[in-house]
Amino acid sequence: EDFWFDSAQMTSSGENGIQDTLRLRPDGVAVIRGKADLDGGAALALAGETARPGEERALAWMRTMASSHVRRLVAAADGVTLPAQSALAAFRPDALEELSLVASAPPMTGGEYLTHDSLAAFFGRVESAFAALAASTGGDDLAAAQSLGPVWRNVGKTSLHLAENKGDKTGTRPFAFLATFVGRTDER
Repeated sequence: EDFWFDSAQMTSSGENGIQDTLRLRPDGVAVIRGKADLDGGAALALAGETARPGEERALAWMRTMASSHVRRLVAAADGVTLPAQSALAAFRPDALEELSLVASAPPMTGGEYLTHDSLAAFFGRVESAFAALAASTGGDDLAAAQSLGPVWRNVGKTSLHLAENKGDKTGTRPFAFLATFVGRTDER
């Protein structure tokens, strides 16, 4: 399964400037410009990219769903080997969160097919692809997430900063020290 693609090549304006990059089929599978199903690998690649200015809202919404699910999987594993794929379903959004996802979905062709079953299938494809990616990195979920792209590259890293403390007039504390830890990506 190919984990990499460029979503910039997917966005195009149709007639009257209306963008219709992403649509849902009656079986609930997302299709990109009528060419490719948004399988788990493509969803992971989408989660690994940053949003682009002017990007179609449906594509941005799908990116947010994929990246938030990857964040859940990484947080659930918390540095240990991911559980068996059958157990990953426990980390899916609950019914209230699913309802919120459906309500926040932008208008899109086939939006009426956005159901519990189609969301469950989408999350299942993301889980399968992420489990395969984690297996290729020796079961390390953090390394798998970091390999997704620049958005995830610094997750799990600690940075140490030492700076001159210009506010110290007495000279007793000439330096300020700060340690930061990147535990996850943000919603953007």
